[in-house]
Amino acid sequence: MAFDPVPTPPAKRGVKWFFHVFSQEFPSLVGLNLVCFLSCLPLVTLGPALSALGQVLGRMADDQPVEPVQEYCTLFRENLLRKLGWGLLFLAAAGVLGVSLWFYASLELLSLTGLSLAGLLCLWGVALHLLPSLSDDAPPVHPLRTAVSAALSTFSRTILSIVSALVFLIPQALFFPAFLPLTGLVGLVLPGLALAFPRLPPSPPFGD
Repeated sequence: MAFDPVPTPPAKRGVKWFFHVFSQEFPSLVGLNLVCFLSCLPLVTLGPALSALGQVLGRMADDQPVEPVQEYCTLFRENLLRKLGWGLLFLAAAGVLGVSLWFYASLELLSLTGLSLAGLLCLWGVALHLLPSLSDDAPPVHPLRTAVSAALSTFSRTILSIVSALVFLIPQALFFPAFLPLTGLVGLVLPGLALAFPRLPPSPPFGD
């Protein structure tokens, strides 16, 4: 008598798992997005806010038990001083690109305006990906190099996730303020969740 093989559960990675996490955790993600959105309003707290968001979303994507809002607040407090400088550096770069966007738009130079907008959106995508990866366990002189090396080690998944994040970010930028309600609901957690997957360790084989 032949035995049916035991079905292998789906890997907790990829597009299907992304939508599974999003649908199952939607109420928690909305609450997390709102808290993170409010945390970002002082602007100088962008570094700690985006870092804490990425860490919580990474745990959710890895199917770890987590209380999103509670853990976000804890991680935000822990990251407040450690990631403040990185957030300010990101703000300075975003400010330069924002001013260039305004300047070229006022001169109706469409190609340079488009490049400035693309650079600003890419900066958001890279910041959402790298800020949570700036580990405190890395050598203190080279945390950025360590984070970039980790991103490059999963280059194909990293690029795909950044592109996916930009798909979520671009409409919010192009159709602001019409998309402001969406930004308040899931505008940060959607790209953040997409960018969480390359940072995860490989899914273990079934039975391990």
